[in-house]
Amino acid sequence: MAGTFDPKTFLSQNYDEPNSTKSIPIPEGEYDATVRSVGDPREWTNKEGVKKAIVDINWLVEDVNGRIEAKTNRKENFARQSLFLDVVTDGMGTITGLDMREGVNTKLGLLRTAVKLNGPGFSFQKLMGHTAHVKVGTDIDERDGTPRSTVAAIVKLGEKFAKEGR
Repeated sequence: MAGTFDPKTFLSQNYDEPNSTKSIPIPEGEYDATVRSVGDPREWTNKEGVKKAIVDINWLVEDVNGRIEAKTNRKENFARQSLFLDVVTDGMGTITGLDMREGVNTKLGLLRTAVKLNGPGFSFQKLMGHTAHVKVGTDIDERDGTPRSTVAAIVKLGEKFAKEGR
């Protein structure tokens, strides 16, 4: 029988060791991954004054052989895919939806295609639980200079990336 977690005891415990201040990124490479969460969209305006929306997709990277855990010391490892989205605005500058014109929001189109949702009835919440083959890279968090794992490219499960990357 499992014990009962006592939050007060947990919070009152003393620790002598310092905590790490930098996360160890996932080794760069190709992995299968599952969408674990979709962040709330954020509004962003570029230097030219054009509004965009940013949506972060958090991918749980599969670690079949334990290689990632051995490197990062974490059982679950996530990589973030940030989509900068072209949007439609009304006369007051309020974002009202996605720009669906040909040649626009192609990163979203590639994501939707990879998870077999590039058809009618799409919503971002429908991404939850879908899997794809991702290329994980590393970038630097400009807020504190620490490395973080990112999804650099995505294809359907079972597909491979072209040599020039996709």
